[in-house]
Amino acid sequence: MALSKLSLFNHLTKTLTKPRLLRFHAPPPVFLPVRLFSFATPEEAAAERRKRKRRLRIEPPLSALRHQQQQQPRHSPSPAPQNPNAPKLPEPVSALSGNRLNLHNRILKLIRENDLEEAALLTRHSIYSNCRPTIYTCNSVMAAQLRQAKYSELLSLHRFITQAGVAANVVTHNLLLTVYLDCRKTDLALEQYKQLINDAPFNPSPTTYRILIKGLWIISKLKKRLKLRVKWRQRGSYQILHLFLLDVGASEEFECRRGF
Repeated sequence: MALSKLSLFNHLTKTLTKPRLLRFHAPPPVFLPVRLFSFATPEEAAAERRKRKRRLRIEPPLSALRHQQQQQPRHSPSPAPQNPNAPKLPEPVSALSGNRLNLHNRILKLIRENDLEEAALLTRHSIYSNCRPTIYTCNSVMAAQLRQAKYSELLSLHRFITQAGVAANVVTHNLLLTVYLDCRKTDLALEQYKQLINDAPFNPSPTTYRILIKGLWIISKLKKRLKLRVKWRQRGSYQILHLFLLDVGASEEFECRRGF
């Protein structure tokens, strides 16, 4: 018993005399909000703020400009103003479709039936209707009138569609040139050709030059041959002269100028 007490005493003595490692917990660091100033004095900071406000008044920020651009409606660029005196372009072939194609076929049927008066009347009535005929329909009627030598009706129809605002194409000009040359109106034919060259928004076709060359050649030959009319008539050669003019289609002109 005494021995056990002695051993316990020695153990306690060693334990108390042995140095202990004490852990001291450092207090958590205290972070104080520290504001770093880039200016040496408050006066400089105030001056910088005033300068920044002044710059914003003069130049708004990009965000404000972007907001204003989003609010403004986007206007499409307006087309360049067209010259009211500029000639109108003729309609393309694609315009001949739908109801206008049905009208075109109806008028062609009247032309095949040799009812030109009804075809021209239907064309005139359709000009100011919901189904406006194209220039191709008008050219078909005028070409049929030209084949039957109805020159006055052709010119009247052309004048009507021109006043109605139907733009002519090169076929229309060729028909007018043929009419003027058939009627021996060289001045009007040349005037029509000048109008085609200077004012039309398209170039003449090879048919245009063929009509001009043939018509002017016939007229020049006819003038020379008609000078022989008096001499040939005095010699009793009227039948020979009549046959001589048939090859250029000038017999009607000769009949009008016979004088007996």
